[in-house]
Amino acid sequence: LKATAAANDNKNAHLAYVSALQALERFEEAEARLKVLLEHEPHDTVWQQRMEKVQFEVRKRRRPDYYSILGVSRVASAMEVKAAYKQRAMQWHPDKHDSAEVKQRAEEMFKLLGEALLVLEDTMRRQLYDAGYDKEAIEERMQ
Repeated sequence: LKATAAANDNKNAHLAYVSALQALERFEEAEARLKVLLEHEPHDTVWQQRMEKVQFEVRKRRRPDYYSILGVSRVASAMEVKAAYKQRAMQWHPDKHDSAEVKQRAEEMFKLLGEALLVLEDTMRRQLYDAGYDKEAIEERMQ
């Protein structure tokens, strides 16, 4: 009985620590801690659920900001998104740049512009993006 109580206290301490890391928006550290905990208790549903939330936040932070890439507000209409895309696409088209370094950067930006248009122009994709999903998760849900 004492061992069970000690194990629960230990679990509560780990849970509090992970919660603190999440509150501080230190999601990568929380993810690392949860990986260790899941190695010891791989079937623990509390750890699994917490890991899903933390990994979601990590992916959310790593995704590009499509609104700023296009230079539009979060309430921009589909027409405004498309117009901004056309303007930026002309600016960043790879054929408009001569040096290899600038051309490579232009290719990256042109690709991001296309992704931004695809996501923000489609109502369902945009809702998922606004909810925090990254490109891969959006595409999974669209299939």
